[in-house]
Amino acid sequence: MYQFTKIIILVCALTFNIKVGANTFKGFANHSKQAVAKEQSLSALQQTLYVNIESESYSYQDNKGNDFFKVSSQLSSSIPLVGAITDCVELSNEYQCQSKLNSSQSMPLYQALFEQEQKLAMQNWQQIQLLNNADVKYEALNELFKKVHLLQQVAMVIALLNPKLDTPNLEINITQIIEQMVLMEEQVTSLDMASKLLVRKLSAPKQRVLVKPITHVNSSEITPFTKLMQTHLQNELNAVRDIKNAELILTGQYSELKELLNLQVSLTDLQGSIISTAVIAIQKSALVNYEYRPKQPTFDTLLYSQQLINNEFSVELQTNKGSRNLLFDKGETLNLMLKVSQPAYYYIVGHTKTGEDRMSYLMDLQDAKDDYRFIKYISPKEANHWINIAEFEVAEPFGQEILQVFASTINPIEIIPTTNFDGFYHKIDGKIEENIQKVRGFKRIKDKAKASLPKVAEAVLSITTSG
Repeated sequence: MYQFTKIIILVCALTFNIKVGANTFKGFANHSKQAVAKEQSLSALQQTLYVNIESESYSYQDNKGNDFFKVSSQLSSSIPLVGAITDCVELSNEYQCQSKLNSSQSMPLYQALFEQEQKLAMQNWQQIQLLNNADVKYEALNELFKKVHLLQQVAMVIALLNPKLDTPNLEINITQIIEQMVLMEEQVTSLDMASKLLVRKLSAPKQRVLVKPITHVNSSEITPFTKLMQTHLQNELNAVRDIKNAELILTGQYSELKELLNLQVSLTDLQGSIISTAVIAIQKSALVNYEYRPKQPTFDTLLYSQQLINNEFSVELQTNKGSRNLLFDKGETLNLMLKVSQPAYYYIVGHTKTGEDRMSYLMDLQDAKDDYRFIKYISPKEANHWINIAEFEVAEPFGQEILQVFASTINPIEIIPTTNFDGFYHKIDGKIEENIQKVRGFKRIKDKAKASLPKVAEAVLSITTSG
Protein backbone atom coordinates (compact mmCIF):
# COMPACT_ATOMS: atom_id res chain seq x y z
CA MET A 1 0.00 0.00 0.00
CA TYR A 2 1.12 3.55 -0.66
CA GLN A 3 2.22 5.69 2.28
CA PHE A 4 1.19 9.31 2.04
CA THR A 5 0.49 12.55 3.86
CA LYS A 6 -2.13 15.13 2.88
CA ILE A 7 -3.80 14.60 -0.44
CA ILE A 8 -5.66 17.07 -2.57
CA ILE A 9 -6.98 15.35 -5.65
CA LEU A 10 -7.88 17.15 -8.84
CA VAL A 11 -9.79 15.03 -11.34
CA CYS A 12 -9.70 16.05 -14.98
CA ALA A 13 -11.52 14.44 -17.91
CA LEU A 14 -10.69 14.75 -21.59
CA THR A 15 -13.08 13.82 -24.41
CA PHE A 16 -13.87 14.64 -28.01
CA ASN A 17 -17.63 14.79 -27.35
CA ILE A 18 -19.37 18.13 -27.95
CA LYS A 19 -21.43 19.63 -25.10
CA VAL A 20 -25.18 19.68 -25.67
CA GLY A 21 -25.39 23.13 -24.12
CA ALA A 22 -23.38 25.37 -21.85
CA ASN A 23 -26.15 25.32 -19.25
CA THR A 24 -27.10 21.64 -19.40
CA PHE A 25 -25.83 19.49 -16.54
CA LYS A 26 -25.87 15.69 -16.39
CA GLY A 27 -25.33 12.78 -14.03
CA PHE A 28 -24.87 9.13 -14.99
CA ALA A 29 -25.13 5.79 -13.17
CA ASN A 30 -25.42 2.05 -13.84
CA HIS A 31 -26.86 -0.56 -11.45
CA SER A 32 -28.61 -3.91 -11.52
CA LYS A 33 -31.65 -2.27 -9.85
CA GLN A 34 -33.35 0.55 -11.73
CA ALA A 35 -34.35 2.46 -8.57
CA VAL A 36 -30.74 2.48 -7.36
CA ALA A 37 -29.41 3.52 -10.76
CA LYS A 38 -31.88 6.42 -10.83
CA GLU A 39 -30.97 7.51 -7.31
CA GLN A 40 -27.25 7.38 -8.09
CA SER A 41 -27.66 9.32 -11.35
CA LEU A 42 -29.48 12.10 -9.43
CA SER A 43 -26.66 12.09 -6.88
CA ALA A 44 -24.14 12.36 -9.73
CA LEU A 45 -26.10 15.31 -11.13
CA GLN A 46 -25.95 17.03 -7.74
CA GLN A 47 -22.19 16.44 -7.70
CA THR A 48 -21.92 17.99 -11.18
CA LEU A 49 -23.74 21.10 -9.96
CA TYR A 50 -21.53 21.19 -6.86
CA VAL A 51 -18.32 21.08 -8.90
CA ASN A 52 -19.51 23.85 -11.22
CA ILE A 53 -20.58 26.05 -8.28
CA GLU A 54 -17.32 25.38 -6.44
CA SER A 55 -15.28 26.35 -9.48
CA GLU A 56 -17.07 29.68 -9.87
CA SER A 57 -17.76 30.45 -6.21
CA TYR A 58 -14.86 32.85 -5.77
CA SER A 59 -16.68 35.30 -8.02
CA TYR A 60 -20.12 34.80 -6.46
CA GLN A 61 -21.27 37.65 -4.23
CA ASP A 62 -24.71 38.93 -3.37
CA ASN A 63 -25.66 42.60 -3.38
CA LYS A 64 -24.35 42.96 0.17
CA GLY A 65 -20.92 41.63 -0.77
CA ASN A 66 -21.26 38.24 0.99
CA ASP A 67 -18.70 35.76 -0.36
CA PHE A 68 -20.45 32.58 -1.46
CA PHE A 69 -17.32 30.44 -1.36
CA LYS A 70 -17.86 30.24 2.40
CA VAL A 71 -21.16 28.55 1.60
CA SER A 72 -20.06 26.41 -1.32
CA SER A 73 -17.40 24.69 0.76
CA GLN A 74 -20.23 23.25 2.89
CA LEU A 75 -22.46 22.16 0.00
CA SER A 76 -23.01 18.46 -0.45
CA SER A 77 -25.52 16.12 -2.01
CA SER A 78 -28.24 18.30 -0.46
CA ILE A 79 -28.22 20.70 -3.44
CA PRO A 80 -31.90 20.86 -4.45
CA LEU A 81 -32.79 19.51 -7.88
CA VAL A 82 -35.74 21.33 -9.45
CA GLY A 83 -37.00 20.31 -12.88
CA ALA A 84 -34.46 17.51 -13.35
CA ILE A 85 -35.37 14.74 -15.80
CA THR A 86 -34.13 11.14 -15.48
CA ASP A 87 -34.17 8.61 -18.32
CA CYS A 88 -33.22 4.95 -17.86
CA VAL A 89 -32.52 2.18 -20.37
CA GLU A 90 -32.25 -1.54 -19.67
CA LEU A 91 -29.01 -3.15 -20.77
CA SER A 92 -28.15 -6.86 -20.78
CA ASN A 93 -27.78 -7.21 -17.01
CA GLU A 94 -28.29 -3.74 -15.55
CA TYR A 95 -29.96 -0.35 -15.95
CA GLN A 96 -28.23 2.80 -17.18
CA CYS A 97 -29.75 6.08 -16.01
CA GLN A 98 -29.01 9.67 -17.01
CA SER A 99 -30.32 12.64 -15.02
CA LYS A 100 -30.32 16.01 -16.77
CA LEU A 101 -31.05 19.56 -15.67
CA ASN A 102 -31.56 22.21 -18.35
CA SER A 103 -31.34 25.88 -17.41
CA SER A 104 -34.19 27.04 -19.68
CA GLN A 105 -36.59 24.58 -18.02
CA SER A 106 -35.35 24.78 -14.43
CA MET A 107 -34.47 28.47 -14.11
CA PRO A 108 -38.08 29.73 -13.61
CA LEU A 109 -38.65 26.95 -11.05
CA TYR A 110 -35.54 27.86 -9.04
CA GLN A 111 -36.46 31.55 -9.12
CA ALA A 112 -39.97 30.79 -7.85
CA LEU A 113 -38.54 28.56 -5.11
CA PHE A 114 -36.11 31.30 -4.07
CA GLU A 115 -38.84 33.96 -3.85
CA GLN A 116 -41.09 31.63 -1.86
CA GLU A 117 -38.39 30.59 0.65
CA GLN A 118 -37.07 34.15 0.94
CA LYS A 119 -40.53 35.40 1.91
CA LEU A 120 -40.96 32.68 4.54
CA ALA A 121 -37.47 33.28 5.95
CA MET A 122 -38.09 37.00 6.37
CA GLN A 123 -41.41 36.35 8.08
CA ASN A 124 -39.70 33.92 10.48
CA TRP A 125 -36.86 36.41 11.14
CA GLN A 126 -39.30 39.17 12.07
CA GLN A 127 -41.27 36.84 14.34
CA ILE A 128 -38.06 35.67 16.09
CA GLN A 129 -37.18 39.24 17.06
CA LEU A 130 -40.40 39.37 19.11
CA LEU A 131 -39.69 36.19 21.10
CA ASN A 132 -38.71 36.51 24.76
CA ASN A 133 -38.30 32.86 25.76
CA ALA A 134 -34.63 31.97 25.18
CA ASP A 135 -35.20 28.25 24.48
CA VAL A 136 -38.02 28.95 22.01
CA LYS A 137 -35.95 31.66 20.31
CA TYR A 138 -32.90 29.41 19.98
CA GLU A 139 -34.96 26.62 18.42
CA ALA A 140 -36.60 29.09 16.03
CA LEU A 141 -33.15 30.36 14.96
CA ASN A 142 -32.09 26.75 14.45
CA GLU A 143 -35.01 26.15 12.08
CA LEU A 144 -34.36 29.44 10.27
CA PHE A 145 -30.75 28.38 9.76
CA LYS A 146 -32.00 25.41 7.70
CA LYS A 147 -34.21 27.66 5.56
CA VAL A 148 -31.42 30.15 4.84
CA HIS A 149 -29.02 27.30 4.08
CA LEU A 150 -31.47 26.16 1.39
CA LEU A 151 -31.79 29.75 0.12
CA GLN A 152 -28.02 30.04 -0.31
CA GLN A 153 -27.92 26.80 -2.27
CA VAL A 154 -30.76 27.88 -4.55
CA ALA A 155 -29.13 31.29 -5.07
CA MET A 156 -25.90 29.71 -6.26
CA VAL A 157 -27.69 27.29 -8.60
CA ILE A 158 -29.52 30.28 -10.13
CA ALA A 159 -26.21 32.08 -10.64
CA LEU A 160 -24.79 28.94 -12.24
CA LEU A 161 -27.73 28.42 -14.61
CA ASN A 162 -27.61 32.02 -15.83
CA PRO A 163 -24.22 33.68 -15.19
CA LYS A 164 -25.47 36.89 -16.84
CA LEU A 165 -27.84 37.51 -13.93
CA ASP A 166 -26.72 38.93 -10.60
CA THR A 167 -26.68 36.40 -7.78
CA PRO A 168 -30.05 36.72 -5.99
CA ASN A 169 -29.92 39.02 -2.98
CA LEU A 170 -30.38 37.34 0.40
CA GLU A 171 -32.28 39.59 2.79
CA ILE A 172 -30.90 37.58 5.70
CA ASN A 173 -27.74 35.48 5.86
CA ILE A 174 -26.24 32.71 7.98
CA THR A 175 -23.87 35.11 9.75
CA GLN A 176 -26.75 37.15 11.19
CA ILE A 177 -28.39 34.00 12.56
CA ILE A 178 -25.14 32.70 14.08
CA GLU A 179 -24.45 36.04 15.76
CA GLN A 180 -27.85 35.99 17.46
CA MET A 181 -27.38 32.39 18.58
CA VAL A 182 -23.94 33.18 19.99
CA LEU A 183 -25.34 36.09 22.01
CA MET A 184 -27.61 33.62 23.78
CA GLU A 185 -24.73 31.36 24.77
CA GLU A 186 -22.24 31.33 27.61
CA GLN A 187 -18.67 31.76 26.39
CA VAL A 188 -16.70 28.51 26.33
CA THR A 189 -13.24 28.30 27.87
CA SER A 190 -12.02 24.84 26.77
CA LEU A 191 -12.31 22.41 23.84
CA ASP A 192 -13.68 19.73 26.14
CA MET A 193 -16.45 22.07 27.25
CA ALA A 194 -17.05 23.12 23.64
CA SER A 195 -17.50 19.56 22.37
CA LYS A 196 -19.84 18.57 25.22
CA LEU A 197 -21.97 21.70 24.71
CA LEU A 198 -22.19 21.23 20.94
CA VAL A 199 -23.26 17.60 21.24
CA ARG A 200 -25.87 18.48 23.86
CA LYS A 201 -27.33 21.24 21.66
CA LEU A 202 -27.40 18.96 18.63
CA SER A 203 -29.44 16.48 20.64
CA ALA A 204 -27.29 13.87 18.95
CA PRO A 205 -28.98 10.46 19.06
CA LYS A 206 -27.25 7.12 19.58
CA GLN A 207 -26.87 6.69 15.84
CA ARG A 208 -23.45 6.21 14.29
CA VAL A 209 -21.90 9.55 13.27
CA LEU A 210 -19.06 10.32 10.86
CA VAL A 211 -17.41 13.44 12.32
CA LYS A 212 -15.91 15.67 9.61
CA PRO A 213 -13.23 18.29 10.45
CA ILE A 214 -14.61 21.74 11.33
CA THR A 215 -12.76 24.15 9.05
CA HIS A 216 -12.27 27.92 8.78
CA VAL A 217 -14.97 29.70 6.74
CA ASN A 218 -12.39 30.95 4.24
CA SER A 219 -10.39 27.74 3.84
CA SER A 220 -10.57 23.96 3.65
CA GLU A 221 -7.16 23.68 5.36
CA ILE A 222 -6.96 21.32 8.34
CA THR A 223 -5.44 23.36 11.18
CA PRO A 224 -4.19 21.94 14.53
CA PHE A 225 -7.36 23.33 16.12
CA THR A 226 -9.46 21.52 13.49
CA LYS A 227 -7.79 18.20 14.22
CA LEU A 228 -8.13 18.53 18.01
CA MET A 229 -11.76 19.66 17.85
CA GLN A 230 -12.62 16.65 15.69
CA THR A 231 -11.05 14.31 18.25
CA HIS A 232 -13.02 15.87 21.12
CA LEU A 233 -16.29 15.55 19.18
CA GLN A 234 -15.55 11.93 18.28
CA ASN A 235 -15.09 11.16 21.97
CA GLU A 236 -18.54 12.60 22.76
CA LEU A 237 -20.41 10.78 19.98
CA ASN A 238 -20.94 7.27 18.70
CA ALA A 239 -18.32 8.06 16.07
CA VAL A 240 -17.33 5.87 13.11
CA ARG A 241 -14.35 6.24 10.77
CA ASP A 242 -15.90 5.02 7.51
CA ILE A 243 -18.89 6.55 5.73
CA LYS A 244 -20.29 3.12 4.89
CA ASN A 245 -20.83 2.56 8.63
CA ALA A 246 -22.36 6.01 9.27
CA GLU A 247 -26.01 6.89 9.76
CA LEU A 248 -25.39 10.63 10.25
CA ILE A 249 -22.64 13.12 9.33
CA LEU A 250 -21.40 16.05 11.41
CA THR A 251 -19.93 19.03 9.54
CA GLY A 252 -19.09 22.59 10.54
CA GLN A 253 -17.16 25.82 10.18
CA TYR A 254 -15.65 28.44 12.45
CA SER A 255 -15.04 32.17 12.10
CA GLU A 256 -13.34 34.91 14.11
CA LEU A 257 -15.22 37.73 15.82
CA LYS A 258 -13.01 39.98 17.95
CA GLU A 259 -11.90 37.91 20.97
CA LEU A 260 -14.12 34.96 20.09
CA LEU A 261 -14.04 32.00 17.75
CA ASN A 262 -17.59 31.17 16.61
CA LEU A 263 -18.27 27.51 15.83
CA GLN A 264 -21.30 26.35 13.83
CA VAL A 265 -21.90 22.63 13.36
CA SER A 266 -24.68 20.71 11.65
CA LEU A 267 -25.88 17.14 11.90
CA THR A 268 -27.10 15.83 8.54
CA ASP A 269 -28.46 12.59 7.15
CA LEU A 270 -26.57 10.74 4.41
CA GLN A 271 -28.46 12.71 1.74
CA GLY A 272 -27.15 16.00 3.17
CA SER A 273 -30.39 17.28 4.72
CA ILE A 274 -29.81 19.18 7.96
CA ILE A 275 -31.33 17.55 11.05
CA SER A 276 -30.05 19.97 13.71
CA THR A 277 -27.60 22.85 14.12
CA ALA A 278 -25.63 24.20 17.08
CA VAL A 279 -23.54 27.33 17.59
CA ILE A 280 -21.06 28.23 20.35
CA ALA A 281 -18.37 30.85 20.96
CA ILE A 282 -14.92 29.91 22.31
CA GLN A 283 -12.71 32.53 23.91
CA LYS A 284 -9.51 32.93 21.90
CA SER A 285 -7.58 33.09 25.16
CA ALA A 286 -8.41 29.39 25.60
CA LEU A 287 -6.74 28.58 22.26
CA VAL A 288 -3.27 30.08 22.74
CA ASN A 289 -1.68 26.63 22.29
CA TYR A 290 -3.72 25.71 19.20
CA GLU A 291 -3.20 27.30 15.78
CA TYR A 292 -6.61 28.01 14.23
CA ARG A 293 -5.72 30.41 11.40
CA PRO A 294 -5.07 28.79 7.99
CA LYS A 295 -1.44 29.12 6.88
CA GLN A 296 -2.21 28.88 3.15
CA PRO A 297 -5.44 30.83 2.56
CA THR A 298 -4.57 31.55 -1.08
CA PHE A 299 -3.92 27.88 -1.89
CA ASP A 300 -7.66 27.15 -1.91
CA THR A 301 -8.08 29.77 -4.62
CA LEU A 302 -5.48 28.00 -6.73
CA LEU A 303 -7.14 24.62 -6.29
CA TYR A 304 -10.83 25.40 -6.40
CA SER A 305 -11.25 28.36 -8.73
CA GLN A 306 -11.43 28.01 -12.49
CA GLN A 307 -11.68 24.24 -12.46
CA LEU A 308 -11.81 22.60 -15.87
CA ILE A 309 -15.26 21.04 -16.21
CA ASN A 310 -16.94 18.98 -18.93
CA ASN A 311 -20.56 18.09 -18.21
CA GLU A 312 -20.74 15.56 -21.05
CA PHE A 313 -17.93 13.36 -19.73
CA SER A 314 -18.19 13.23 -15.95
CA VAL A 315 -15.64 12.04 -13.42
CA GLU A 316 -16.25 11.57 -9.70
CA LEU A 317 -13.86 10.68 -6.90
CA GLN A 318 -14.61 9.38 -3.41
CA THR A 319 -12.82 7.96 -0.39
CA ASN A 320 -14.11 5.69 2.34
CA LYS A 321 -14.81 8.89 4.33
CA GLY A 322 -16.60 10.73 1.56
CA SER A 323 -15.33 13.54 -0.65
CA ARG A 324 -15.12 16.73 1.46
CA ASN A 325 -13.36 17.86 4.67
CA LEU A 326 -11.32 14.67 4.91
CA LEU A 327 -8.84 13.89 7.67
CA PHE A 328 -7.10 10.51 8.06
CA ASP A 329 -4.97 9.55 11.07
CA LYS A 330 -1.78 7.50 11.22
CA GLY A 331 -2.44 3.81 10.67
CA GLU A 332 -5.80 4.31 8.96
CA THR A 333 -6.49 2.93 5.49
CA LEU A 334 -7.67 5.24 2.72
CA ASN A 335 -9.54 3.68 -0.17
CA LEU A 336 -9.63 5.80 -3.31
CA MET A 337 -12.54 5.20 -5.69
CA LEU A 338 -13.13 6.58 -9.19
CA LYS A 339 -16.22 6.69 -11.41
CA VAL A 340 -16.31 7.87 -15.03
CA SER A 341 -19.38 8.13 -17.26
CA GLN A 342 -17.83 6.17 -20.14
CA PRO A 343 -14.79 3.95 -20.80
CA ALA A 344 -11.60 5.95 -20.26
CA TYR A 345 -7.88 5.92 -19.53
CA TYR A 346 -6.49 7.72 -16.50
CA TYR A 347 -3.16 8.67 -14.93
CA ILE A 348 -2.17 10.46 -11.73
CA VAL A 349 0.16 13.40 -11.21
CA GLY A 350 1.25 13.87 -7.59
CA HIS A 351 2.61 16.93 -5.78
CA THR A 352 4.23 16.41 -2.38
CA LYS A 353 4.69 19.05 0.35
CA THR A 354 6.08 17.47 3.52
CA GLY A 355 8.38 19.59 5.66
CA GLU A 356 11.08 20.89 3.36
CA ASP A 357 10.31 18.39 0.60
CA ARG A 358 8.36 19.79 -2.35
CA MET A 359 8.09 17.97 -5.66
CA SER A 360 5.79 16.83 -8.47
CA TYR A 361 5.76 13.28 -9.84
CA LEU A 362 3.87 10.68 -11.88
CA MET A 363 2.46 7.74 -9.89
CA ASP A 364 3.08 4.27 -11.31
CA LEU A 365 -0.21 2.38 -11.32
CA GLN A 366 0.78 -1.01 -12.73
CA ASP A 367 3.71 -3.22 -13.80
CA ALA A 368 4.34 -2.22 -17.39
CA LYS A 369 7.13 -0.98 -19.63
CA ASP A 370 7.98 2.67 -20.14
CA ASP A 371 5.25 5.29 -19.62
CA TYR A 372 2.45 2.71 -19.79
CA ARG A 373 3.15 2.00 -16.10
CA PHE A 374 1.44 5.34 -15.36
CA ILE A 375 -1.77 4.66 -17.32
CA LYS A 376 -4.76 2.44 -16.49
CA TYR A 377 -8.03 1.83 -18.32
CA ILE A 378 -11.65 1.81 -17.13
CA SER A 379 -13.49 -0.78 -19.26
CA PRO A 380 -17.07 -0.54 -20.60
CA LYS A 381 -18.20 -2.90 -17.83
CA GLU A 382 -16.58 -0.68 -15.20
CA ALA A 383 -17.88 2.65 -16.57
CA ASN A 384 -20.53 4.33 -14.39
CA HIS A 385 -19.53 2.12 -11.45
CA TRP A 386 -17.37 3.01 -8.45
CA ILE A 387 -13.98 1.35 -8.95
CA ASN A 388 -11.33 0.99 -6.24
CA ILE A 389 -8.23 2.40 -7.91
CA ALA A 390 -5.81 2.59 -4.97
CA GLU A 391 -5.40 1.82 -1.28
CA PHE A 392 -3.15 3.89 0.96
CA GLU A 393 -1.82 3.36 4.46
CA VAL A 394 -1.46 6.65 6.35
CA ALA A 395 2.09 6.97 7.62
CA GLU A 396 4.90 9.48 8.13
CA PRO A 397 5.99 11.92 6.91
CA PHE A 398 2.80 13.93 7.40
CA GLY A 399 2.18 17.11 5.48
CA GLN A 400 0.40 17.79 2.24
CA GLU A 401 0.09 15.98 -1.05
CA ILE A 402 -1.85 16.83 -4.19
CA LEU A 403 -2.98 14.30 -6.77
CA GLN A 404 -4.24 15.34 -10.19
CA VAL A 405 -6.15 12.47 -11.77
CA PHE A 406 -6.70 12.80 -15.51
CA ALA A 407 -9.23 10.67 -17.40
CA SER A 408 -9.33 10.51 -21.19
CA THR A 409 -11.40 8.70 -23.79
CA ILE A 410 -8.23 8.46 -25.87
CA ASN A 411 -4.94 6.93 -24.78
CA PRO A 412 -2.97 9.82 -23.18
CA ILE A 413 0.44 8.23 -23.74
CA GLU A 414 1.53 11.14 -25.96
CA ILE A 415 0.62 13.90 -23.49
CA ILE A 416 1.69 12.67 -20.05
CA PRO A 417 4.47 14.77 -18.47
CA THR A 418 8.15 13.97 -18.90
CA THR A 419 9.79 12.56 -15.76
CA ASN A 420 13.19 11.83 -14.23
CA PHE A 421 13.46 8.72 -12.00
CA ASP A 422 15.42 9.28 -8.76
CA GLY A 423 15.23 5.68 -7.58
CA PHE A 424 11.83 6.11 -5.88
CA TYR A 425 9.82 8.87 -7.59
CA HIS A 426 9.31 9.67 -11.27
CA LYS A 427 9.79 13.42 -10.76
CA ILE A 428 8.43 16.29 -12.87
CA ASP A 429 10.44 19.52 -13.07
CA GLY A 430 8.90 22.77 -11.78
CA LYS A 431 7.21 24.22 -8.70
CA ILE A 432 3.98 22.65 -7.44
CA GLU A 433 1.83 25.75 -7.88
CA GLU A 434 3.18 26.29 -11.38
CA ASN A 435 2.63 22.66 -12.37
CA ILE A 436 -1.01 22.69 -11.22
CA GLN A 437 -1.79 25.79 -13.26
CA LYS A 438 0.42 24.72 -16.16
CA VAL A 439 -1.82 21.71 -16.82
CA ARG A 440 -4.98 23.82 -16.83
CA GLY A 441 -3.49 26.54 -19.02
CA PHE A 442 -2.04 24.06 -21.52
CA LYS A 443 -5.41 22.42 -22.09
CA ARG A 444 -7.18 25.74 -22.57
CA ILE A 445 -4.65 26.88 -25.18
CA LYS A 446 -5.11 23.62 -27.09
CA ASP A 447 -8.90 24.00 -27.04
CA LYS A 448 -8.62 27.50 -28.48
CA ALA A 449 -6.17 26.40 -31.12
CA LYS A 450 -8.20 23.50 -32.45
CA ALA A 451 -11.82 22.73 -31.61
CA SER A 452 -11.44 18.97 -32.27
CA LEU A 453 -8.89 18.51 -29.49
CA PRO A 454 -10.07 17.09 -26.14
CA LYS A 455 -12.38 18.93 -23.79
CA VAL A 456 -11.34 19.05 -20.15
CA ALA A 457 -13.26 18.53 -16.89
CA GLU A 458 -11.99 18.75 -13.33
CA ALA A 459 -13.07 18.07 -9.74
CA VAL A 460 -11.21 18.64 -6.47
CA LEU A 461 -10.84 16.32 -3.49
CA SER A 462 -8.77 17.36 -0.45
CA ILE A 463 -7.43 14.91 2.14
CA THR A 464 -5.26 15.62 5.17
CA THR A 465 -3.37 13.07 7.28
CA SER A 466 -1.73 13.43 10.68
CA GLY A 467 0.02 11.39 13.36
